[in-house]
Amino acid sequence: MGRDPGHVHSTDAADQILRGATEPSIREIRSQLELCLEREALETCKGLILGLQGVRDKEADSCLAWAPDFSENADEEIVREWIRDRKTGERRSFPQSFTDQYVPEWNALFKRLLKT
Repeated sequence: MGRDPGHVHSTDAADQILRGATEPSIREIRSQLELCLEREALETCKGLILGLQGVRDKEADSCLAWAPDFSENADEEIVREWIRDRKTGERRSFPQSFTDQYVPEWNALFKRLLKT
């Protein structure tokens, strides 16, 4: 028997909800960078990462529990937005002290993205 065409898998639904919650901040980072507001964009980036970190392990039935890969994928997308300078093609650095203090489990991710 086939799946109900109106059915959305809980993982997909959770991913859509979380993407809807984070996308405005990612757009804000882009806008700030376009306006050469790098310090503000970095702070928005850090805040978004901290926000995701803060809800990552809260409740077993939270949206993040239903979309376990979302946080890592979102962190990567956020950091990629910060790193690449769309105007010059150069790369921006990300403060190692921030990752060491607040998200040490993502150090490998940050290092990989900063090198590529």
